[in-house]
Amino acid sequence: MKSKKIIIIIFCILLIAPVITWPVGKLFLNPEINENKNPMKFPEFSDSFVVDLESYFLENAPYRNLSIKLNLEVSKSFGKVYYKMLDSLKIPYYQIKNDVLFGKDGWLFYTRDNTMGDYAGTNLPTEAELQSYLEKVVKVDNYFKSIGKKFAILVPPNKSQVYYEYVPNGIRVVSEIKKMDVIVEYIKEHSDVKITYCLDEMQQNKSDGQVYFKYDSHWNNFGASQASKTFFSQLGVDIGAIEYAEKERPSGDLAYMIAEDNVVDIDYDTQIELPSGKSQEKLAIVGDSFSYYMTDFVSKVFENYSIDTNSTLYGNIGYSIDAINASDIFVLESVERFSARIFGEGALLDQLIAYYNL
Repeated sequence: MKSKKIIIIIFCILLIAPVITWPVGKLFLNPEINENKNPMKFPEFSDSFVVDLESYFLENAPYRNLSIKLNLEVSKSFGKVYYKMLDSLKIPYYQIKNDVLFGKDGWLFYTRDNTMGDYAGTNLPTEAELQSYLEKVVKVDNYFKSIGKKFAILVPPNKSQVYYEYVPNGIRVVSEIKKMDVIVEYIKEHSDVKITYCLDEMQQNKSDGQVYFKYDSHWNNFGASQASKTFFSQLGVDIGAIEYAEKERPSGDLAYMIAEDNVVDIDYDTQIELPSGKSQEKLAIVGDSFSYYMTDFVSKVFENYSIDTNSTLYGNIGYSIDAINASDIFVLESVERFSARIFGEGALLDQLIAYYNL
């Protein structure tokens, strides 16, 4: 009986100790972990309040980040030996922690938002979906042509499509034809809408320099500027040679997601030759975080520009309407995994159609 009481006491202490010690413990034992998502807010009262409250508590539990960090460190240490053995035996494998796929030679890949479906080719669009996408882009393109503006769509590829050689062999490719291949080919075949999926260019240029960060989900200055040069040249912008100087860049979003904050990545400083000087056309880009990484290039090529990521982040084109109306060139940008933010039901193309009553 006495031993049972001791066990119960110990159990209770273990339950309440984290809560009691947390006000002090969080000052020293709370490593930063960027999970690449918005923090969960305290839930409002609703039918799902109990479930939402549980999710909120789990996300904000004492010592949660420390537990994740320790788990990741143990997994990485064990994984290096285990997965190296599997690789030598040519046994298919992969490891995902906190939505990060551990690739070959230390490369990291993002796995949320059906990124692996894009990679495996398991989410190809139907004929009805393709026809719907086509009707939307043609309506929007025709409208901007009618008022003398240039309209174009830019789709940066997922990192796993570019650096496929570092994706673990346990991620099976079902189809070599990918979703964006099909969408872009269909739109180009049935219209003259300017849409660019710059996968081929990224794969070609990676032999001249690193085009995406190793520990981040985005392209770097080399990849962004190479894609931007080709893309804007097709829109009539005069762009000459680009010179690059390699530099170091600390960590990245994927490294932060696995609590790895002591890695160094590769980026580039750029010098861009402009035979006709800066473009005087007003540019409006509505896109995601890949647009942000185009800022270095855009700021050196265009005298007047705006880059808005709120419309795609919050799914509301209203954030960008003033910039779009003031522009000479309007670009919709979305990385491959977020393409539904452009083409999906009620997404940005639909909102543009509704706003301009097309």
